[in-house]
Amino acid sequence: RKSPHLRSPTRTEFEKLSKMAKEKKSKSKFMKVNAINLLRQWTTFRKYGKRGGPKQRDVRLSPDKLYIEYISSRKKRQDTKFPINQIIRIEEGWNSKNFQRFPVVHSLTKASFTIVHTGGTLDLVAQNKADFLLWTKGLHQVWREYQEKSLSTYRSLEKVEIQMPTSAPYVSYVQYWEDTSFFS
Repeated sequence: RKSPHLRSPTRTEFEKLSKMAKEKKSKSKFMKVNAINLLRQWTTFRKYGKRGGPKQRDVRLSPDKLYIEYISSRKKRQDTKFPINQIIRIEEGWNSKNFQRFPVVHSLTKASFTIVHTGGTLDLVAQNKADFLLWTKGLHQVWREYQEKSLSTYRSLEKVEIQMPTSAPYVSYVQYWEDTSFFS
């Protein structure tokens, strides 16, 4: 015999439960974002160089997607950028000579990375996990696209998707950048 408290849901209840289950399933821990749009925005990092201590610097992928550039009040603009085709590799961790000049801070090692290029290195520490993932995974994808495509095809490329955790600080407004033609 069936218990009087256990009954099959009505059609309306069933539809409501199905809708709730679909919504719960769609709430993924990751979301696809357009790395190009996010890399074109200035991102603040702690930059480690050959002289002096670490300095706050804003870094971005140039609007034409051909250069990595950063802002420095002491250097000329042409000395603060390098072409994306000069990137050799992107290394995660506290491994470069510039990082090794300083004592290891374990909380920073997880957020540090180096862009090795023919002119030297750009040694950066991200302020959060989202920036770290964007600049390691996202830049790597964009760099691969550059290597695999002709220059004209790469220049017309407007979307390179990467998976970002929904807990990332800017994922809440990332849709704004996806939907606007700000960079067009």
